[in-house]
Amino acid sequence: MKAITQYFLITIFLTSLMSFINAPEVKFAGTYNVYDSNTAIIELVLNEDMTFTYVDHSNSNKKIDVSGTWEVKNNHILLKNYESEYSFHDKWKIEKNGMVAKSRHGITFYTLVKSNK
Repeated sequence: MKAITQYFLITIFLTSLMSFINAPEVKFAGTYNVYDSNTAIIELVLNEDMTFTYVDHSNSNKKIDVSGTWEVKNNHILLKNYESEYSFHDKWKIEKNGMVAKSRHGITFYTLVKSNK
């Protein structure tokens, strides 16, 4: 009976160790955007050197075109060290293995898709 109990405990232990296999590394750098009539009206470019550019021309009266640095915290991209006349989406959740960036700013929700640029 003791041998059977040890066998099951070892099996459970080994099975639980296999569940800690590393997930594929998410590549955050790239160009995320929304297109309207073949014109990028919202675009977030995350560069490998941890710099970014963000363009939001969805409101022609409040065009946003900023650049700065970014960092990753818990699959969220935080945009930092920028100057902007207007507030904008500066926190993005990265989903679907780095292919989608989502943000909420007030009552406005944005979903950007990574392009092959």
